[in-house]
Amino acid sequence: MSAGWGCFLGLVAGCTIIAIAITSGSGDAAMVLVTGVLAILTGMLVWIGFINVRIARRITWFTGATERHSDQMRQMKAHDLGIEMIWWDKTMPDANGTFPFDGEHGQKVRLDRIYIGIPVEKRYKRPSRTARWFGVVG
Repeated sequence: MSAGWGCFLGLVAGCTIIAIAITSGSGDAAMVLVTGVLAILTGMLVWIGFINVRIARRITWFTGATERHSDQMRQMKAHDLGIEMIWWDKTMPDANGTFPFDGEHGQKVRLDRIYIGIPVEKRYKRPSRTARWFGVVG
């Protein structure tokens, strides 16, 4: 569990304990019961959110792993067929942020050369911490 989730769960638990203590001091049994039920429901929602984040991270990892496997299989087949492969970093100053071809939907493809994108961690200009935090790859 990450530190962010731990802090969030601690905050929810602390607020729940304070709410139950305040309402139990009032002497109204119905109010204590409602506060307890709402605290349990809040805990269940937090747990569902936690599980949702864990599942989403695993799905993202699996999707990335299958894409990487497909890329490697394509590169190995291209190598076997003698097709020229060129690493292309779109963040280089001479690339102007684009790939060196104009592909369109339905257009015939020439397979004498394949351009392969450089991974984010090896690019000339890496994304900022803020961009990485929000998942922007660029």
